Amino acid sequence: MSEDRLARIEAELERLKPSLSERLEKLEKLAAEKPAGGWPRFFKWLGSALPTLLASAVMLFLGYWIKDSVDIAIKQQTLQLSYVKEMKEQLLAMANKDAAVEEVERAAVLVAGFGTPAVLPLMNELRYGGNRALGAESGLRSLAFMQPESVCPVVLRVLQSPARPLGWEGHAAAARTLAAGNCMDALPILKLHEAQLRPAENGTRVDVSALVADTPDLSQQKEWLKSLKSSVARLEASSKRGT
Repeated sequence: MSEDRLARIEAELERLKPSLSERLEKLEKLAAEKPAGGWPRFFKWLGSALPTLLASAVMLFLGYWIKDSVDIAIKQQTLQLSYVKEMKEQLLAMANKDAAVEEVERAAVLVAGFGTPAVLPLMNELRYGGNRALGAESGLRSLAFMQPESVCPVVLRVLQSPARPLGWEGHAAAARTLAAGNCMDALPILKLHEAQLRPAENGTRVDVSALVADTPDLSQQKEWLKSLKSSVARLEASSKRGT
């Protein structure tokens, strides 16, 4: 970041160089004219030292400007590194297999506090199922409440991905996140997935290899279907309310 800022400053100096040279030439001409009092007399008194003095003042100003810009860039990088470190610590807490679900959810909500950069790490946690998926869902839902525009497109894209990165638990958690965030664009997709799972309700196990990465048994498919139906119903209710 600091290298880019310095490059922009150097480019700005190159742009200003012709203008500064032109102004110095004008001042030299003004200093050579017969003084009539006021500023012309002052310029005449400075004589040939005027251009040097002006150039020094300009360089002093630019020096302070460059220093401040670099200091700001360094502080921004330091702050970002502290954010990364803090997020990493919370993600490690989420990955602790001995952590209670309340601890995992608390860590996920703290990760969500970092805003948009937290979406992808939390989506990655959905892949693991269990407490990690439940915790990631808590984080994503809290983030979707504040910034649905950051969460909805990413979660929906993952659900539609042919790579099938999620298991059935992660898929259900993602669907609940979309419903909680009022992600109305997700409604057709969730209804389609619900329809594909519907035979499980009558005791027929469904081939869900096109939806998820794992192979849930019939009882798991029924639980998944129940969650999907709830998410669809929530979005449909929001659609009727016009929200």
